[in-house]
Amino acid sequence: MPGIADNALVKAARLIERLARIGLSRRSSRRWRHSCVRSSRRAPAESVLERARALHPLAAEVVEPLLAPTFAPTMISASQKRNVIPALCEIVVDCRLLPAQSPEAVDSIVREVLGLRRRI
Repeated sequence: MPGIADNALVKAARLIERLARIGLSRRSSRRWRHSCVRSSRRAPAESVLERARALHPLAAEVVEPLLAPTFAPTMISASQKRNVIPALCEIVVDCRLLPAQSPEAVDSIVREVLGLRRRI
């Protein structure tokens, strides 16, 4: 009887969608600018992407993940039985950080986007 319990997978679906759409502010690092863009001044991420698009249609797709951390939900697990409504589930997210970012700083951003409380 599906209506008698909260289904963790159904609730997790909203969180997975939020994770997939996290739009963190893009940052262009000094190392990247000098090696790829050859700019002497700090360029906003959008102008970096425009320059990449001008070089080649696929260049922006390659460059964009270099400007901000990326989050890709890749796995979910819950009940191992077909007839059991799962009370808990686990979501695995592949997260790639920029060189200067700490996991703690990104953790707080993810928790805010998901509407989760801070760790105590």
